[in-house]
Amino acid sequence: MMGAMSYLADWDGQLPASVELPDGIVLTVRELHPSDEPALRAWFATLSNRSRYQRFHGHVAELSPAHWRYLTRIDGIHHVAVIAFCEGAVAGIARMIRLEQHRSAEIAFLIDDELQRKRVGSLLRDVLFVLAKSRAYRTLFAYVLPDNVAIRKLLAGTNTADRGNVLELAL
Repeated sequence: MMGAMSYLADWDGQLPASVELPDGIVLTVRELHPSDEPALRAWFATLSNRSRYQRFHGHVAELSPAHWRYLTRIDGIHHVAVIAFCEGAVAGIARMIRLEQHRSAEIAFLIDDELQRKRVGSLLRDVLFVLAKSRAYRTLFAYVLPDNVAIRKLLAGTNTADRGNVLELAL
């Protein structure tokens, strides 16, 4: 697993999983359920404008009901999302959406403002990579803004090609 940290060394690849990060933060990671929508809506309202801008590539104050349905009514096969909780509160979410090209998917992340740079994104990245490999994906794409240094660092590696607004990751 690219960039795997020791905190996942004993993970069997099954969700839900409880993981303790190096600084003692304990996260529960599981697949997203439609019933998570109210918690996600409340969490989304607490995110900074910058976090929402970095994720959605524009100023987004709120999402439409149709967008919420799209983000929470996933099939777990072609559209996969994992959510992390810290002490019962949403800590972050990562998703992977199969693309038309065979064996490839788009990935995206959104991490709570207070938990950024605390390895929540790293954990969700590593979980997504395991799920991608289990689905025989060979390439992941992340559409990123040029100034989003955090996501670029999160996804940087020897198997990453930076194509400007797209990072291409070979698994």
